[in-house]
Amino acid sequence: MSPKSPTTTYHHLRTVLLEQQGCPICHIGHHAGHAYLDSLLWESVNDPGIRLTLTASLGLCGRHSQDILDFHGERLGVAILQRAMLDEALQQLQELPSASPAGWLRKMRGKKQAARDEPAVSPSCPACQQEHETRQRTLIALVTYYDEALAALLRTAGGLCHPHLLAALSQTNTRPDVRQALIDLHRQLWQDTSQALAEFIRKNDHRFRHEPVTDAERVAIERSIVILTGEIA
Repeated sequence: MSPKSPTTTYHHLRTVLLEQQGCPICHIGHHAGHAYLDSLLWESVNDPGIRLTLTASLGLCGRHSQDILDFHGERLGVAILQRAMLDEALQQLQELPSASPAGWLRKMRGKKQAARDEPAVSPSCPACQQEHETRQRTLIALVTYYDEALAALLRTAGGLCHPHLLAALSQTNTRPDVRQALIDLHRQLWQDTSQALAEFIRKNDHRFRHEPVTDAERVAIERSIVILTGEIA
């Protein structure tokens, strides 16, 4: 039996059905996500409660982190958010003990990290499974054959993303030297990006806008998103 008094949500659903082709639930969901990002950038960048929620999960997912770049004129707000998230990831990295990684990996993944290890894997999709198995084999190879030459190549490439660094560290039970080397390498890379974000933010202050923004500072936002969420195909 239909409700006697249709709700606002019902009327919104009818409007979307009349105005747009395709799944109305998808359209309404996408619009809600877009509205949240818009509100976040305009009103909540420095809100302590919002920042605490975001740092607990190391920010937005990969798709919404990319979506937020579409809000033209709001790169300063994005930079402020991304630096807070990246500094949280750095803090976690600095607190990693030198003992077996099993315990702290469970703790870190408990902070909403489990869903970020392989965010695009569908259990029923054979292509997803093929990608997952290939990534796992590659991570094992990286840890098994890690040396100075491979480290240099990894540093030049920008390092692993946060989810895949955790996955690599989980393979280092018998290679504590590799574990520490990976932590040290990524701590330096992430600190460099955090500093570039800090400079981008500083140079957006009217007192320092005469200072040119470097190439590294200009792309630091995109770089921080890749670090925290991985490469988006």
